[in-house]
Amino acid sequence: MSVLDEFDLDLKLNCITTDSASNNNAMARELESRLEERGIIWPCKERHLPCITHVINIAVDEFIKLIKTSANAEDTANSGGIDLAQLLADIRTIAIHIRSSPQHWEQFKKVCDHVGVKSLKILLDVPTRWNSTHRMMERVIYLHKAIDRYVLDNTGDLTIITKKEWELVELLCAFLWPFKHCTDALEATRKPEVDRVFWAYNRMFNEIDDFKATLERRQARRQPWSGVLLTALEGMSAKLRKYYKRTESPSVYVDAMVLHPRMKAAIFEGNDWDEGDADKYRAEVKARYLEGYAHLPVNATCPLPASTPAIGSKRTADEMEDSDDDEYDQFRQLFPVAELDEFDKWMSAPRVDVKLGLSWWRANHMRYPRLARMMRDQCAVPPSGSGVERVFSIAGRVATWQRNQLSPKSICRIMMYKNFMDRKGRMLEVSVESVENCYDDLSEVLHESAEEEHVMVKTLEEWRKNWNAGMLKNYH
Repeated sequence: MSVLDEFDLDLKLNCITTDSASNNNAMARELESRLEERGIIWPCKERHLPCITHVINIAVDEFIKLIKTSANAEDTANSGGIDLAQLLADIRTIAIHIRSSPQHWEQFKKVCDHVGVKSLKILLDVPTRWNSTHRMMERVIYLHKAIDRYVLDNTGDLTIITKKEWELVELLCAFLWPFKHCTDALEATRKPEVDRVFWAYNRMFNEIDDFKATLERRQARRQPWSGVLLTALEGMSAKLRKYYKRTESPSVYVDAMVLHPRMKAAIFEGNDWDEGDADKYRAEVKARYLEGYAHLPVNATCPLPASTPAIGSKRTADEMEDSDDDEYDQFRQLFPVAELDEFDKWMSAPRVDVKLGLSWWRANHMRYPRLARMMRDQCAVPPSGSGVERVFSIAGRVATWQRNQLSPKSICRIMMYKNFMDRKGRMLEVSVESVENCYDDLSEVLHESAEEEHVMVKTLEEWRKNWNAGMLKNYH
């Protein structure tokens, strides 16, 4: 509430995107109650959105966890000796061993040179880094020849990975790749594209179904680990469906999809949806438009459409004749033509083949000025909080132990200014005049201390010399 008051957002609050932690759900419920005390209606079930990239991460973690829990001693015996959990643990042990000392790393680099691959460090999978398991498997697949040779040279400490196990790692990596792709596509913050959420869920469910069909084929069923993977897939699918049900309440997903110039209601007419869903969602979006946007005045400051002639331009004789304000024109005004509202016009217009809906609306907002405001509100909602989490990670580089006297407000202002500069594509520039002024000020202060004058002035001269040599990054 203090943040909403500070930035005057209580009446402007649309949606909040968070991860799925239970305390965020409690926060949303409490916020609904606090705003209601001010006479502001903010239904949390409709306005509190789960971070889609966090949902993907939870589903993948569930898949990996079920692989680990399913790979007990009995399953290992039935699977021909392949323990999927132990396989991932062995890969992790190899990565840690290579990274444990400079000597091990130099040994691994020589092996990479010998087998003809680029020496890259194996990325470790950690719970706080999304897609880290996929990145680790992707890297070890590329380095598998070097890893095999390295393990043979250290057989006392490491476990040899067999050919069958490498094939299984490749299979798991290929299955998890679409989930990584969805995460990367939805992490964007400059172009949120909340309309991608339905696409992401549809893509993930299709991948799970396809992988199930592959494992259930006769040839795949002969593989000893197919039963473990099928069990893990069932758990992963159940976890995804749990979060997918939560998309029923927030209207922003449907609104953004219907207002996309290429999609409109076409997605709801596919085989993955029930009959009548398209009409139902179309009616719901229209009702929200009529309630919140149809009565709004058109912004007079918006640029005129391209078809409107500029004021003062010379008109042809035909144009002057057509615009004569005679008695017949006045008579015709008594019989106005019933016009469709903007939403009906929008739905009756053909779909447009565009990649990014926001770009189309930016160029055509005057055709549907009120509907454009609705589109702007809904598509401003980020489907993911990944960008915010990255900002928190960057803040750790600002609030270091050398800067332990920074106040929270100073850290906040530094981060907001840095974010602003990044979005504008501008670098922080220091002028030569400011450097000269800094040098003069420091020299004046140093001359007041006779004891350290010689050493400090010498250091200052060296700093100024390096600056003039162009070493900006070292002293930024």
